[in-house]
Amino acid sequence: MESPRPRCEAMEVRAAMAPQDNLEGMSFPRLKALAAARGVDVSDLREKAELVAALGAAAWREAALTAALKCLPADATARAAGRSAAHAAAHAAFLRRRRGEASSDEDDTTAVVAAATAAAEAAASVHPKIQ
Repeated sequence: MESPRPRCEAMEVRAAMAPQDNLEGMSFPRLKALAAARGVDVSDLREKAELVAALGAAAWREAALTAALKCLPADATARAAGRSAAHAAAHAAFLRRRRGEASSDEDDTTAVVAAATAAAEAAASVHPKIQ
């Protein structure tokens, strides 16, 4: 398996951190519409701050997944394993963020990228290419 690019994690984490929308400045109905448009379930949320947190966590999750997928090797088996691990790690961090238990964006994203690359490396070592 080809290894990830050197320093891939740090580079991709910084590249994936997109500027946040001005969510705090939006009205409650506008936030609900934005959540619906982005596919974020906010049916159980009643406070504006909760909507802002949910939308921010969803945006972070997408950035983290983008960073992780850019770091994976080209091998299909390794990419599939890495993608699955990235989704699982990103979802776990997303749920922590919704509960207000998150660490920094960069720490959480680095953890997602690390989970993805570790799973990809493990898959490649278990399923080497047939030559």
